[in-house]
Amino acid sequence: MLLPNAHDAAVLSRAIKQDKLFGLLCPDESGTLVSGYGVLCEVFEAGLGSGLSAGLGAARGAEPEREPPAALSFKARATHRFRFLNMPKHSVPIHLYARMRCVEVVVLPEVSPAAPLARVRLAALDSLRHSSPALDRRLRGMDAAVTPWPLFVYEIFDYARMRQVIKDYFKTIMLDKLPEDPVSLSFWVASNLALSARDRLALFVVDNALLRLHMEVRFISRKSVLCCSSCMGEIARREHIFAMSSEGVHSNYTNLGGYMHDIVTVSRAVNTELNGSPSAEYSWFPGYTWTIALCQSCMAHVGWRFDALKRNLRPQQFYGLCRNYVQPRTDPDPPDRHT
Repeated sequence: MLLPNAHDAAVLSRAIKQDKLFGLLCPDESGTLVSGYGVLCEVFEAGLGSGLSAGLGAARGAEPEREPPAALSFKARATHRFRFLNMPKHSVPIHLYARMRCVEVVVLPEVSPAAPLARVRLAALDSLRHSSPALDRRLRGMDAAVTPWPLFVYEIFDYARMRQVIKDYFKTIMLDKLPEDPVSLSFWVASNLALSARDRLALFVVDNALLRLHMEVRFISRKSVLCCSSCMGEIARREHIFAMSSEGVHSNYTNLGGYMHDIVTVSRAVNTELNGSPSAEYSWFPGYTWTIALCQSCMAHVGWRFDALKRNLRPQQFYGLCRNYVQPRTDPDPPDRHT
């Protein structure tokens, strides 16, 4: 992030000296109102000037400012969810929080319950568990027999099953090892799925990690493509999403105007038109030039194309799409048709 505004930089500088924490608000599904929820972020690197990932564009994010102002630049990582201590009773426009300010918040708990059948498990059969998938399922069926619900109800929230579905879904992205615990995994998946603003907010307000993972598995079952938010024309397919960062396929960057962009990287994009000449100034990805990418149908800004400056750099070309300017739509064609 880059804070060119002197007031914002001063507020955050004080926060960094005290506990390195600040908050980011989460808008509602329309993107124009305050939802009352947000995330606490911990700063782990900071400095004056534009040395850290300064970036592309002002206003809505199209054109960069050519002269970088003296500003506070830093890197931060989200750590906890929060909500306002006094939740707004009426809709509050998000622009009222364009500048940093102090508010009272409550940190939300993360519930990570044990396996659904843990409390009724027949301990005498523990020595037989984990021998084979078929035997394990039969033993779980015996555990479920002493409860009011059949086995399939419990399997809906079985962590091992959900984690395997998630692992299979992301195997083509070639990311590092998936988080092990349910809470970390649930937020990692939420960050790396192509979701609408409404679905993202629905995941954000859930306190139960297993329920959040269950919702994400349902989202995964939808075969979707990324479309222009303005005209719903297809821009990219799910199988072309890849990770340019060790954190995943999504990263947040701010431009020199202080506007934040949530970027998803894809190896290929369709129905786009480039606008302007390539530039290497203030690139979010060192070693790459950037060019503004517009939707070919309605000419709305959807992201940027990045091109390598050196032949030995991989990938040679990719797109960074703004997650606020593209949204998923159910794929009418089977994925196999495009592989």
